[in-house]
Amino acid sequence: MDKETRITLLNGLCIVNFSSRRKLFFQDGLVLQEVSGKRATRLMCVPVETKTEGPKGSTSTVLTYKVTDHLISELDRLEDDASVDYILVPLPIISALATVPREYKKVCRIIMNEDGDISTDKFYR
Repeated sequence: MDKETRITLLNGLCIVNFSSRRKLFFQDGLVLQEVSGKRATRLMCVPVETKTEGPKGSTSTVLTYKVTDHLISELDRLEDDASVDYILVPLPIISALATVPREYKKVCRIIMNEDGDISTDKFYR
């Protein structure tokens, strides 16, 4: 499988792009490269739609996500890698991890400021 992309920021933090197909720009000017389309596709969560009946014949759908064994295996490998400080993942993965018993302390959401940059010292779990 294709590997994740990594960067060491000017402050020494090692950041991993787990599965985003977008380049990630940091406030210090460094750029974390996108992962391959193949890797991004393999590490997608499985969407689960739950429909309920609403008023007047309408339908309400709740979208949740499930993680795959392969996704968990990759996260476990990176979480256990002592050289990695933070693993940046898309929001659906964060949501899906709420159902997983392991606590992932390095996994963070990709959050950009109004300029489209990512902070080099603030990470959100």
